[in-house]
Amino acid sequence: MKPSFFTSLLLTGWCLGGMTTLPLHADETEAFREEQTKAASHLWKNVITQGLDPNVHATTNFLLVGTVDARVLESMGKVAEKVLPTLRTNLDFGENETIWEGRLVIHAAKLRPHFQMLFSKVKKSRPGNDEISTFVHQGRQSFILLGPPLTGNRKVSHEHDLITQLAGVMLTHRREINLIPDWLIQGYGRSELYRYSPRSFTQERVAAAQLLSQSKYNIHELMAGNLGPMETQILGASLADFLAHSPQMSKYWPLMLAALGLDGQSLDDAIKNAKLDRDFVQKAWVAWSKNQK
Repeated sequence: MKPSFFTSLLLTGWCLGGMTTLPLHADETEAFREEQTKAASHLWKNVITQGLDPNVHATTNFLLVGTVDARVLESMGKVAEKVLPTLRTNLDFGENETIWEGRLVIHAAKLRPHFQMLFSKVKKSRPGNDEISTFVHQGRQSFILLGPPLTGNRKVSHEHDLITQLAGVMLTHRREINLIPDWLIQGYGRSELYRYSPRSFTQERVAAAQLLSQSKYNIHELMAGNLGPMETQILGASLADFLAHSPQMSKYWPLMLAALGLDGQSLDDAIKNAKLDRDFVQKAWVAWSKNQK
C-alpha cells in the first residue's frame, strides 16, 4: 500500500534531513496527527524485527513511540504534559502559541542498537559512547530520542532524561542553535529537573556553590569552555538555573530570551540586551548560589 500524501511528505522530510512544514487548517489537524503517527512508526522500519510494531502512546501534545514497555511510554507522556505548562511560561511562549505541528514525537528505544540506528537516521551520525538521548528540529516539528547506555543500566530515569531534552527542545525552538552554548542547553534542562525533583539534586546545587567559592570557577571560564566536563555540567546547570529561575533575574530573563540565538545574537549579546554584563551576573550568581540547598 502506498503511503498517503501527508505521510509521504513527512517521510520525505526524514529522508532529506529537513522536515516539510504543512500549512494546516483546523479541520486538517486530526488527519495530520494520524499521518504523523504512521510516519513515526515507519521510522522504526528496518530497526526492529520485521512483523513487529513499536508501542505507541499519544497525549494531547506528545506522541511517544518505541520498544520500551507501554507503561513506560504512558508514564513519560504524563510527565511531559505536567512540565509543559511550566516550560511554556518560563520560555515566554504565548498561551495559545503553536510550538510544533501536530505533536512532539518522542522515540524511546529499549536496546542500544535500536537507539544507534534511530540516531543515525535522524542525526545523520552515530551517537557518542556516552550519549543516551538527543533532540532535533526539522521544520516546525521536533523530535526527541531516548535510549539505553552503551553498557550497564541507566543512571537516570527515562522521565528525567525526557525533561532535560524537552527543555532543550523548547529553549532552542526557532533559534539558531549554534549560537547557544551546549552547556546552557543541557544546563537549562537540568535546571528544570531541579524544579521537578529538587531533593535528587541537592548535592549538585551544594557542589556548585562550593566551586563558585573558588575564583577560578566563574562565568568567564565557563563561557570560554575552559572547565572540565564535570565542572561544566555542574556550573552550567547552576548558571542556567540562576538566569531562568531566580527572583533576581526574573525581569532580565525575558529580555535575554528576546535576543538569544536570534538574528545572530550570542549569549553575550543576550546578556547585553538585558542591560547587564558578565561581571554583574557573576557577582549576583555567586551570592544566590550560597542559599541553594
